[in-house]
Amino acid sequence: MHLSTRRGPTRPSRLLRHALFFISLIFSSQAALAQTPDATVAQDGSGNFRLVQAAIDAAPAGRTTPYVIYIKNGKYKEKINTPATKPFLQLVGESVGGVTLTYDDYAGKTSPSGGTYSAGSSASVIVAATDFSAFNITFENSAGVNPDLFALALNISSDRGAFRNCRFLGGQNTVYTSSSGTRQYFRNCFIDGNTDFIFGSATAVFDRCVIYPRTRPDNGATGYITAANTPATQAYGYVFRNCVVPANQGVTTYNLGRTWQNDATTAAGAKANNKVVFLKSRLGAGIIRPEGWSVWDAGTDVTLTTYGEYQSRDFRGNLVAVNQRVSWARQLAAADTAQYQTASVLGNWDPCSAGPAMCAAFTPSIATANFLGAATPTGLAFSWNASWAISQVQFELMRSATRKGTYARVSQLTAPNDTTYNFRTTDAPAISGTYFYYLRATKAGLAAYTSDTLAVSAVGTVTATLNGKGTTALQVYPNPATEALTIAHTPAGADATLLVLSLDGRRVASLRPTVGSLETRLYLSQLISGTYLLRYTDSKGTQVAKFTKQ
Repeated sequence: MHLSTRRGPTRPSRLLRHALFFISLIFSSQAALAQTPDATVAQDGSGNFRLVQAAIDAAPAGRTTPYVIYIKNGKYKEKINTPATKPFLQLVGESVGGVTLTYDDYAGKTSPSGGTYSAGSSASVIVAATDFSAFNITFENSAGVNPDLFALALNISSDRGAFRNCRFLGGQNTVYTSSSGTRQYFRNCFIDGNTDFIFGSATAVFDRCVIYPRTRPDNGATGYITAANTPATQAYGYVFRNCVVPANQGVTTYNLGRTWQNDATTAAGAKANNKVVFLKSRLGAGIIRPEGWSVWDAGTDVTLTTYGEYQSRDFRGNLVAVNQRVSWARQLAAADTAQYQTASVLGNWDPCSAGPAMCAAFTPSIATANFLGAATPTGLAFSWNASWAISQVQFELMRSATRKGTYARVSQLTAPNDTTYNFRTTDAPAISGTYFYYLRATKAGLAAYTSDTLAVSAVGTVTATLNGKGTTALQVYPNPATEALTIAHTPAGADATLLVLSLDGRRVASLRPTVGSLETRLYLSQLISGTYLLRYTDSKGTQVAKFTKQ
């Protein structure tokens, strides 16, 4: 059995650190930076600052050239704000898989300053500074996997924002381009989410990005990638060029967009003129629903909407079937695409001017997202997706009985090609208990990647009585649980329901299992710690089990 011990990095000499720093700038796969950093952020104290916000606070106001803040690898849990008084801030990460800016606010959460957060203020990173740019950084909202939480990774309200080789991880409403009349540019980025996860009123171009529509954690059948509320006075909304939209690992399929603020509750003169086009996209098998696009409700005025595609293809290069697309969306001709060139969409702003690396040749980095582990009746199941599909990357699942102990490799997979994004594996510990897992991903010539560590409980099942009809296979695990609970049940019929009740019988939450499913995931982020009853009802009767939210 292969053993590996994770150890903290040793601290090299100051001279060596400086040498390695400049070597990393020169030989970075993302191309050399235009200038040496004005400030360095490092959690180990080897930079000028330990916090990203501290470096931003110390940056001068009124710049007309980039002020470069270099961020060394680390997970920085801080709420980041870039004020309007500080244009030309440029954040450069050591590596996209190694630098994460994360926070866990969500709409409705109590704010320390009083009141509650709105959707916009829930963002982990809020950008109000014009001419902002970012390279090699993961922007994350870690509020949880509840699909109904408005929990943003990025809210950018300023003009001329540019992002290269960045990742944006969230659920509902991941990236918010929140102000009309502003322009943003995303190149070689990875963006995931499950509902309206790219939304807003700005003009934004997405070049060569991976748009990953996640499985909805409630097993919902339908999701939406974009919700552009483009104003009538604006010629462009969202333009996706040469982007990849992989399939996910669950049951959720997606529409490319829906008509936010063009609905029954918005007055006729104030309705958005939603504008979104996908040009030369690669679409994963079955991920986009046949209709392609959606109205918000019966009050949507589709004559105000500009939704279109040009040469959407599958991963084999074949044109996808579009004969069932909604009648009010367009299939564009080659001549139509000229209007979506950069100069036409973004006007007098050239986003490549943000730095020589912005539009340089791209070599994808090894990184993963959505690394999940859950107990099953036969062991533990793990899944994840690559942020960029890279052939021959070797993924190793590492396990330890303690978080800081010695990790042993328990599974190994190799990416077969450069179109495979999704991966699964299993483990079956001999002894029940809590185990710790991480992913290690490597390929010769590329920087290795190590995921966050998961704690996964392999515990005994709970057997419930079926109202006098004997025992049944209803199983609840892990129990106790912190973030999510898996309920294994008999095949769910159309009448199956799941209720979460307090011990005194009050209804706390409900959900409807997917017809035919054998398992249902219950996400616990909205429950306070305590013990609850779980009631599963179908035509065969009612089953009740007890579980604890830690």
